[in-house]
Amino acid sequence: MPKSPKRLANIIFAAHILSAQVLLAEKSLLAPDLISQSIFGENEILSGPVGVAVDDRKIYVADRGNSRIVVFDKNTRQVLKTFGSHGSGEGQFNQMNEVAVDDRYLYVTDRLNHRIQVFKKIDCSYLLEFGSKGRRPGQFNQPVGIYLDASSIYITDHENHRIQIFDKKTLKVLGIIGVPGNEDGNFFKPTGIVVDKDRIYVAEWGNNRIQIFDKTSRQFLAKIDNDALPSGEPLKRPHGIAVSQKHIYVGGVANGCIFIFDKKTLKLAARIGSLGTNPGQIRQPHGFYIDGNLLYMPEYSNNRVQVWEINAGCNLTL
Repeated sequence: MPKSPKRLANIIFAAHILSAQVLLAEKSLLAPDLISQSIFGENEILSGPVGVAVDDRKIYVADRGNSRIVVFDKNTRQVLKTFGSHGSGEGQFNQMNEVAVDDRYLYVTDRLNHRIQVFKKIDCSYLLEFGSKGRRPGQFNQPVGIYLDASSIYITDHENHRIQIFDKKTLKVLGIIGVPGNEDGNFFKPTGIVVDKDRIYVAEWGNNRIQIFDKTSRQFLAKIDNDALPSGEPLKRPHGIAVSQKHIYVGGVANGCIFIFDKKTLKLAARIGSLGTNPGQIRQPHGFYIDGNLLYMPEYSNNRVQVWEINAGCNLTL
């Protein structure tokens, strides 16, 4: 007797579930979990946020559309202070991008002014700047991403297709990574950057990939690109990037999700989120920041910062 369309659809659906169970059982993946915990900066406070950094008491957001930095209380998410305006003078910005903080200072990549501005955290007053437009070491053509460790400043030099590393005290160039191109170790429009104790991770907008370098030798180690991804949504225009002890978190500006990769195997562990405006949905994610078990994600087109709670994950073996 022929099966009804409804029964046939149920059989097909059950077959897909069984297939997924077999696949997961074979791989025995431990998938990280992200839960959208909170959202702040809406109601016309932020316009096109692109960068975020967090310290013990405050959250600093690069509010590109308003050419300013907005400082929020970390606990209440209330605005404490704003500073900056559009222009090229001290404390002014022209298409700012990412921010970074240490114990005393706030650093901002001032993209179309081709410089890095540094401010005192205590009162957000202008301290100094470094860089100018050009191709020589220490010059920039649109600096975008920035990361600080104890002794160095790492900056993605977007249109010079390279990474520059500066001494934090002297601001002298310690090294340069990359030349223009699409081969391993080359760059085409690098954006986000993050560093752990052993490695440098770079999101590469133009080549739709993540490249990983040894922190000491600065030599190319590995890459994550769409050729290595399983079927599903490809990584498109990666920008935001952050790392935890076990995972790499990546956001593509043209994606509506967060890609999570295993740090050891570099395999895709999960895709979280979907395109949209609701909590848990994403539109044009930019510079990521991890603070404890929280991932802060500025969303350019949603005019907000979405905060995700990082859970240990659940075993997907069925």
